[in-house]
Amino acid sequence: MNDIVRSTLRYTPPLAWRAFSQFLAGRSAASVESIHDGRYWRTVRLNGVKGWISVGPSKDPKTLSLRFPAALAPHAKELRTRLQNSFDLAADPIAIDRDLSRDKLLRPLIARTPGLRVPGAFDGLELAVRAVLGQRISVKVATILAGKIAAYFGETVETPNPELRFVFPSADRLADASSAQLRGIGLGGPPVEAIRSLAIAVAENRLTLQPGPRAEHELEMLPELPGIGPWTAQYIGMRALRMPDAFPHSDLGLVKALGLTPAKVLSRAEAWRPWRAYAAVHLWSTLS
Repeated sequence: MNDIVRSTLRYTPPLAWRAFSQFLAGRSAASVESIHDGRYWRTVRLNGVKGWISVGPSKDPKTLSLRFPAALAPHAKELRTRLQNSFDLAADPIAIDRDLSRDKLLRPLIARTPGLRVPGAFDGLELAVRAVLGQRISVKVATILAGKIAAYFGETVETPNPELRFVFPSADRLADASSAQLRGIGLGGPPVEAIRSLAIAVAENRLTLQPGPRAEHELEMLPELPGIGPWTAQYIGMRALRMPDAFPHSDLGLVKALGLTPAKVLSRAEAWRPWRAYAAVHLWSTLS
């Protein structure tokens, strides 16, 4: 616990850290992720090694501060790649903000929060499960249930943050979970089969839920799974598959922010291609 590696993650400024971390704070799986003292914390498992990470602003405006236990050091390359995706650090915020600012509706939102990124996913399956839970219930209840899944099916881990206690279960472990076990922790209906089908697909390598050349194909596959609707597929596309133009047009938050029907939201968003995911995050920020 005392051997901590301190490093940095580089990005192109600006980066709207406060708005970004607020988004994560409201959607973090209980006992797995948290925002504490302005830093993002989460438990991790890399190649069988359990640990934690802590990320936050640094004095250098072009880097984030990264901390993790020395036990994860042999897996630092994979760790950094996942964090690059998690925090959207490869984005060119100047180009994205310039393009979206051509729209009169988005222009004041971008001026207020320049450099707002699309939050990614350290673990694609975890994000997908969290998205499934959010389909039918409140965001707050979904975070609690995601924490229950981690507590029941995951593994304990020691961290310096008392809020973090469990590593989210692997695809193999969750694929072995029975419908009865999932119902036993408070789940019911379509989410049970959706979670099981996602885990089995990842365990069998039919899905990776990671960015890369298979992203478009996986986005098309997702609605073919039981309980995965268009909203869930597009949300997973935004965050786990890192698709900058994914757009869950039927999202109630987007409908509220725009005051339009889902069909008209979709039509309105045509002007925001190829950055509709970024537009969605800006619109969600108006509801905070």
